[in-house]
Amino acid sequence: MAAREETEMMPKSVGLASTFLIAGILAATAAAAQPEIQVSVVGEPGETVVYEQLAANYNAEHPETKFVITKNSSDLFNPALIPSLSSGEGPELFVYGTGPGQPAAIIDGGLVADLTGYYKQYGWD
Repeated sequence: MAAREETEMMPKSVGLASTFLIAGILAATAAAAQPEIQVSVVGEPGETVVYEQLAANYNAEHPETKFVITKNSSDLFNPALIPSLSSGEGPELFVYGTGPGQPAAIIDGGLVADLTGYYKQYGWD
């Protein structure tokens, strides 16, 4: 990938990472400061490094909670996600693209929290 293309993609990655981190902070607060928050992300190496850096920064400022980043392939959707969430072993946070019908399966299965209230409360809509 050309340097210019990488630079143009970075703001989107940073935006996604910022959203992920805000959601993580809310999750950490809601979960009464869990010692570790497992985060599963996908993307190319230049994208996933953003998540790692944000987690490292947060971890340095908040030693009571640690974000642990797990990188997966850049597939649209990790086929192991639904079974791991269903068994209670999945990550607290995850960032994935969506394939046909995948969001509905996760939502209908009650495997994700409804963040609509947070979107409205913080003006994210």
